[in-house]
Amino acid sequence: MKCFYHHMTDAVGICKNCNRGLCPPCAAEIADGLACRGVCETEAAAVSKLVRLNSRFVSEGPRGGTLCQGMGIAAIVAASPLLVRIFSSRAPSAMAIVPSLVLFFGGVGVFLYGWRINRLWRSTNTGQSGAAQLRR
Repeated sequence: MKCFYHHMTDAVGICKNCNRGLCPPCAAEIADGLACRGVCETEAAAVSKLVRLNSRFVSEGPRGGTLCQGMGIAAIVAASPLLVRIFSSRAPSAMAIVPSLVLFFGGVGVFLYGWRINRLWRSTNTGQSGAAQLRR
């Protein structure tokens, strides 16, 4: 592979931001790799920081996922009596139905999101790929 900026020079690495080949004069070392000197340094550093933050989030997955599941169950429990009361009346009002349905299905969505977080966390700690674990 040749350097993107110096077409006759061999590349020593690839920029973490734009994936271009870089020769030694064009490469700037950042925390987790290389970046185009003066062009991609700040963006690549920001991406590296984001990856570190996300890996910390994934390592705390069970707490976050369980919290989401609990909040989802609370929303479902709160919406259920409202929906029963609304649909048992003769002429339910749209002003009452819509917020109750949003609360109910929002709770279902938050619960499922927490479930996915927990499954993804388990897959990263069992050596299985996250995508393969989520497909099951």
